[in-house]
This record gives sequence, C-alpha cells and structure tokens, in this order.
Amino acid sequence: MSVSLNISNISFKNKYTVYEKTIKCTVKDYEYNTSTNPTLRSGSNQYLYLTGSEWIETTSIPSTYTGSYYINPNSELKQFATSSDFIPYLTTIGLYNDSNQLLAVAKLAQPLPLSNKTDTTILIKFDF
Repeated sequence: MSVSLNISNISFKNKYTVYEKTIKCTVKDYEYNTSTNPTLRSGSNQYLYLTGSEWIETTSIPSTYTGSYYINPNSELKQFATSSDFIPYLTTIGLYNDSNQLLAVAKLAQPLPLSNKTDTTILIKFDF
C-alpha cells in the first residue's frame, strides 16, 4: 500500500521571540592538561573554595555552597595519570560572568579528548 502526502501550504504564528547566542571557547594546548576527576588523586581529596576573599582548603564542600570550587592542585595524581600517554577528556563547560558566578553549564554529547599539541575550539549555541 502506498500513501502519498501533499503539503502545499504550511504556516505558523510565533508568539515568542527566541534569541540565539553562540559562544566560542578555545582551550589552549597547555590548558586543562589534567583531569579534575577525584578518583585520579591518591589519598584524600583536598578542595579549595572561595568564601568572601579567603580561600578555604577542606576535604568536602559544604552542601549549601553555591560558588566554584577546585581540586587542590597540590594533591598528588596516581602514577598512571602523570604519564605523557594520559589524555584528559572534556565533558562539561561552565560559563561564568565577570564576578566568577556560574551562569550556565554546557554538556558535550560525547567526551572530547584534549590535545596537548594543538588548541581545541568549541562552539556553544544556546537559545534564550
């Protein structure tokens, strides 16, 4: 059985204006060359977070904290993660304002390996 569909006139009326923004993010070849995955750290993880103008070092982030935090770069990586063959993958990009407040999170459809030989450029498109 064969069905033929003939659409000659389609129209719609939009009630809302949708804006689209494209942001270009470039990761230099020397940036983000290690993983922030806490399972790659030996011993207990040490985190750094900013309260007012003071950096706090702790083993856990308070559940009420809403700012950015970092894994202490002084905590040691496991041996396999220090090899030149180890390649971190990019999975998530945070977009921040000038006050270092997180505004949006972009999740990649697939993990993207970061090169230590060339820059990596990602285009983020979003509607608002």
